[in-house]
Amino acid sequence: MIKDDNKHLKGTFRKKPVIVEAIQFREKNISAVQDFCGNKLIFDSETNAYRIITLEGHSYPLQEDDWIIEGINGEFYPCKPDIFEKTYEEVEKPKGEVEENAL
Repeated sequence: MIKDDNKHLKGTFRKKPVIVEAIQFREKNISAVQDFCGNKLIFDSETNAYRIITLEGHSYPLQEDDWIIEGINGEFYPCKPDIFEKTYEEVEKPKGEVEENAL
């Protein structure tokens, strides 16, 4: 890692492996999506579309098959299916974690 004169760090980095929770947005599973996102999922009656509110307070429209990811700080953000497939792979839940709907 190199520190330049402007005190900015410069280098080559690899994203740390992080396990995230995600759900695919589909009209037929809207109640599961609402349970997952809570009040961060809103319906915009002007555009007749669901939107997800991000940590920064921006809202993004969701399209069928988009993924909604819960980040490491509990924030939610959308991801297009093709990017999700290239970036994530399904893993087993770590031992000791129980599915919420199994309780």
